[in-house]
Amino acid sequence: MSGCSPAEQDLTLGTEEGFAAASLPAIQSYQEGQASYEPYSFERMEELKGKRKFALFFHASWCPTCRKIESFLLENLAGLGQATILKADFDTELELRKEYGVAVQSTVLFFDAQGAVAQKAIDPSLDSVRSFFAL
Repeated sequence: MSGCSPAEQDLTLGTEEGFAAASLPAIQSYQEGQASYEPYSFERMEELKGKRKFALFFHASWCPTCRKIESFLLENLAGLGQATILKADFDTELELRKEYGVAVQSTVLFFDAQGAVAQKAIDPSLDSVRSFFAL
C-alpha cells in the first residue's frame, strides 16, 4: 500500500475470516453506554467531537467490501464497548469526502476524543477496529 503511513498499512489488512455473509440487521441507534452504528449527520459528528472516540465509515451500497465491513461491525457491535461508528454515504457525501481526503469507499476514519483524525484505514480488520476503541 504505497502512500500509507505504517499505522494505516496495519489497518488496511482486512480479512474475510469469520465474516458471515448473512442478511444484515438495521443500523443500530445510539444508546448511552453501548456501542452504536448510526447514519452520519453533521450534528451527530459535532456532538461526538471533543467527548469520545468515534469512527466515520464511508460506505457504498454497491461495494462488496463495504457490505463485508458493515456485516462484521453489526455482528460484533456488542463487543466494541462504547464505540460509536457513523455511516456516511460515499456517493452522496462529496464535501465530507473532500474535507477528509477520502478517495476510496470502505475507508474508515478513526477520531480521537478531541475530534481529530487519529487513524485512516481502507478495509480495516475487526481486530483493528477493536484495538482503536480499546485504547
